[in-house]
Amino acid sequence: MTASRHRLPTTALLAMTLMAAFPGTAQAQGTREEIVAATEYRQETLARTIGSLAYIYAYPMVDYERLMYLQTNPGLDPTGAYAPVNRFYSVGKLTLPGGPFAGRSPNSDTLYFQAWYDVSQGPAIIDAPDTGGRYYNLDFVNFFSETDAHTGSRTTGDKAQQVYLVGPTWKGTAPAGMNLVRMKTDRGIVFGRVLIKGAHEVKAVSALVNAFKMVEAPGTPAPPKPQPVKADILGNIDFFVLANRYLKAAAPIEGEQALLDQFDLIGIGPKSTFDPAKITPATRRGLEAAIADARKAVEQARMWDLRGWAPVKTKIGVYGTDYFQRAAIEYSGLLANAPEEAVYPRYRSDLAGNPLNGTKRYRIVVPKDMPVDAFWSLTSYGGATRDLIPNDAGIYSVGDRDPKLIKRQKDGSAVILIQADKPKDKSANWLPVKRESFYLLMRLYRPRPEAFAPGYKLPEIEVCDESGACAVPQG
Repeated sequence: MTASRHRLPTTALLAMTLMAAFPGTAQAQGTREEIVAATEYRQETLARTIGSLAYIYAYPMVDYERLMYLQTNPGLDPTGAYAPVNRFYSVGKLTLPGGPFAGRSPNSDTLYFQAWYDVSQGPAIIDAPDTGGRYYNLDFVNFFSETDAHTGSRTTGDKAQQVYLVGPTWKGTAPAGMNLVRMKTDRGIVFGRVLIKGAHEVKAVSALVNAFKMVEAPGTPAPPKPQPVKADILGNIDFFVLANRYLKAAAPIEGEQALLDQFDLIGIGPKSTFDPAKITPATRRGLEAAIADARKAVEQARMWDLRGWAPVKTKIGVYGTDYFQRAAIEYSGLLANAPEEAVYPRYRSDLAGNPLNGTKRYRIVVPKDMPVDAFWSLTSYGGATRDLIPNDAGIYSVGDRDPKLIKRQKDGSAVILIQADKPKDKSANWLPVKRESFYLLMRLYRPRPEAFAPGYKLPEIEVCDESGACAVPQG
């Protein structure tokens, strides 16, 4: 969240919506039955309208509550992820299809590790090893799924270092030599990535990842255990119980009071105590409809992008008042780096408006000089699974993280063929897909300013025919 927020445009839009929904009800006269029906209609529509906005606003924190409970208790998370609060969990292997981050468009460029943090009782300390010049970053993400800070290669360097992690109300001074990181919420996630160039490096890079340690600072009590969360919380009316509980406990965010006041109108804001057993049937109907409406919107938000490459996003990781974008990113990717660390342009449909499909063959020619200070990669994902695409070659992305593994033309460019069959052209790089819908992500790690410049465009995807001739489709 940024401290420079002003009056929310959402409030005015909401007021207009409600006025349109209740025409003339202030002067309504009629029978008892008509008055009851009008009252129920008002309650249901108010709950559905405000509830939809509240669901989108609170989606990251409720989903984080769910994941934090699952992944800090052994044997609960179906992916096998587990570590106590304020301790790192390492995947310990290359990201593969069906792995711990399936369904969230994971990368295969880095080894992942993470810790759910709770600094409500006091600071925590993170020890980061010397990575010997190998790229890494720690992404410090609050309970709204927003990045509060980065440490690592770009920001604090590759040498051994310590981080002093504190909450929003902590007062004091970090010990000498430690990097102070202050979070906007007492709980959240620390997400780590360390560059890996291929399967041959798994053992060495896993050892490096395991050298990252996190513990409570001396004298800090152990944090409380996360409370149980229903498995179906995202589609259950108890979603609002959890959201209300969090809003009541969390420190208010500057500029959001007008929005939270709207939530209180239906009993789920920070001044209320929400109890599903005490609401009217009309309010329940409205809230249940709100869950269905908003959840569908969040889940479908990133299914379709504009033709060609989606623009490089400058507001990712920190979203301001764009709560819908925040919820959509959390659903599709759990979290996102700040754009200075990495950006992820997406490609779903060619310039003619045709969705990518593995029944066709595609090509992209990546120029020698991409606008990055670290490395870039192109990854393919199943359209339905949002996961890496299984293939016998074990190739899930193509990039320049290891210059020895990418084939280049005489001019330094790299030709990448994106197709189901292994190409006959031995001078090209192959990114396998299946004969079904898919999409692409181009990751730019440590992007240069020119990547954000108006008019900057990534190389276009070409469609190829049986003869191997390729061309950019025209709309």
